[in-house]
Amino acid sequence: MAPPTVTLLASLDPLLRERAIAAARTHDASLVVVRHELTTLAIDDTVHRRVEGPGRCEDRSLPVEGGCCLSCLLREDTLSVLAELEDRSVLLVLPPAVEPASVAVALHEHDAAHLTTIATALDLSHLEPRLQAPEPLAAIEDLGDDPRTAAEVLARQLAHSDLVLHSGGPERAVTLAAALSGLQPQRMVDDPRWITIGLHDGEAFITRLQAGMPACRGSVRAHGIAQRCWHRRRPLHPGRLLEVVEGGLLEGLVRAQGWLWVATRPGTVLELDAVGTSFELGAVDAWLDAVVEHRGAHPRRRELAGRRWDPYYGDRVQDLSLTILDGDIDEVVRLLDACLLTDEELAQGAEVWRTWPDPLAPWLGDEDELLATNLPIDSEGRRET
Repeated sequence: MAPPTVTLLASLDPLLRERAIAAARTHDASLVVVRHELTTLAIDDTVHRRVEGPGRCEDRSLPVEGGCCLSCLLREDTLSVLAELEDRSVLLVLPPAVEPASVAVALHEHDAAHLTTIATALDLSHLEPRLQAPEPLAAIEDLGDDPRTAAEVLARQLAHSDLVLHSGGPERAVTLAAALSGLQPQRMVDDPRWITIGLHDGEAFITRLQAGMPACRGSVRAHGIAQRCWHRRRPLHPGRLLEVVEGGLLEGLVRAQGWLWVATRPGTVLELDAVGTSFELGAVDAWLDAVVEHRGAHPRRRELAGRRWDPYYGDRVQDLSLTILDGDIDEVVRLLDACLLTDEELAQGAEVWRTWPDPLAPWLGDEDELLATNLPIDSEGRRET
C-alpha cells in the first residue's frame, strides 16, 4: 500500500476556502477532505475533526486538556488519520491559525504522505489592508494567547506556498502577492483543475527552510511595490539594529525576512521575520564557521557555505528579502547599511565586539550557552513586538 497523495490548503478567507474545496471535489469525486476546526476550543476545550469522502463521513471531538500542546495534538491526529487513508487522494484543509510549513515539515519527516501541492486561497481585496493593519489573528481564529497577527500568518502562507489561488483583483494586489510568494498567482479558486497542479518539491522546500540559505525572492518595482535583496558581509551593530527595527524607521515595510549576524553574537544565525509593524528576531542555528563539525548541517547549506566562504567572515552573511509598499526601498537599504559596523569598529575585531553591551541578551541569553545546546534551537529565543 502506498501513502496517501495529499494537497494542503491554507486560507484566512473562509468563503474562498470553501469555494476551492468545492471545486476540488467537482474534479475528483473520490477525494477525501480532512479538516480540523479550532473554533470549539473556546466553547468546550476540544478540536473538531471532520473526514469526508466517498462512503465516509466522520466527526470527532478531540479534547485539549490543560498543558496539552495543541500543535502536537494536531500533528499526531493528522498523521493518524493519514495512516488510515493509504492510496487515497486527500485534501488537508488547515485551520487559519495553522501555518502550512509546520504541517509540510511533519509530513516530510514522518514520510506520511506524498505531498503534491501547498496551496493558499487568497482574497486579493483583503491583501493590502491585512498586511498593513496590525489585526490580531484572534479576530479570525481565537486560540486564547496566540500573539500572532493575521498579517504574519498570511505572509508565511504566501512564502511557503507552491500555488496561490484567487478569484480576481487589481493588478497591484496580484503584484504584491507575487512578490511575497515568488509565484504568479492563479485565478483558479473556482477551477476544478487546481487540485491537479502538482508543484511541490519536497527536497527544495526543506532546503529553503535551512538557516543561512538564500532568502532573496528577486527584484520588483511596479504598482508602488518594490522588492530587493540586501546582501552584506559586515556584522551589524546590535544597538543600531534595534533602533531601526524597534523605532519604526522602516517606513512602508511590508515584509523583511532572512538571516543576520550581529557583532556581539558572532556564532549565531539570527532570523529576522518582519511583517508590517510586527517583527520576530530569533536565534535559529549556528554559523558553520562557529562549530567544529558540519556533518549535522544540510548538504545544500554546506555546499552554499563553501561557495561563499570568506577567509575572515567564514559563512556569515547578512541576507534579507525586503518588500516595500509605497515607500523608498533605497532609504530602507541606507538605514540598514548604517547599522553595519564602521571601518573603525570593524578593525577592533571579534574579541572586542563581544565585550560590547548586548541588548539582545535579555531574551536570547548567553551565546556560549546557546551554542552548547546543540543548535538548531526552537523559537523560544524569539523576540516579538
